[in-house]
Amino acid sequence: MRFKTNMSLVRTLYLYLFSFIGLIVTVVGAIGLLNLGLKVFVFTQADKDMYSGYQSCAPEAINKFPSPAVQPATTTATSSQVCLTAQEKADMDQWIASYKDLQEQNKNVDPLTARRQRDLATNLAMIIIGLPLYIFHWATIKRELKNEKEGKA
Repeated sequence: MRFKTNMSLVRTLYLYLFSFIGLIVTVVGAIGLLNLGLKVFVFTQADKDMYSGYQSCAPEAINKFPSPAVQPATTTATSSQVCLTAQEKADMDQWIASYKDLQEQNKNVDPLTARRQRDLATNLAMIIIGLPLYIFHWATIKRELKNEKEGKA
């Protein structure tokens, strides 16, 4: 008899735990969807910083070029020339070609739309998994409570 009581307790804990987990996952997904909806339709300026563009990495040779901000006003064009090795020139040419390819690939990509779609997919996945998990376990709990009440009556 005691074994059956322990198993009943473990089963009850399991059902409540997984019902709670399903509810939490569903709530987090719903909060994400609400957040996304508010950003798209109400607070339309909330994501405008996503349009700042992409950062790219330059080869080491680019560091040899003097920065215009730190050059003195009296610098002549000939004194700011930089000599690059053949390897550095090849690296720069390759970097420029790669950068142009990246710009071509990304010219039709809107980073804000991409992020919103990624967030939407994540939040929908959470709801699609969490809601059935919650509904199944909570329905099982309700059914067992109903059976217990009918058995005692």
